[in-house]
Amino acid sequence: MLIVPFVAVAVWLVLWRAKFSAIENVLGLMGLALIAFAVALWQARPGLGRPGPHPVARGEARAREPGRPTPTSPSRCSVPR
Repeated sequence: MLIVPFVAVAVWLVLWRAKFSAIENVLGLMGLALIAFAVALWQARPGLGRPGPHPVARGEARAREPGRPTPTSPSRCSVPR
């Protein structure tokens, strides 16, 4: 939280010292980047409707070796069954 006053001073300086056209260009580019990110997310089809964690979080992305326990196998879980 110590950074908040420094960020506030920086924003104040930019708003009072920078030209309007420069601020407008920067904010326009940020908006364009946001739109590009939204389109990329839509095109990637992340499958947000499916329940459960991502396959990488479950450890399914790496190749399985015979006899190697999975991250969620009972031998590695700390919860007694």
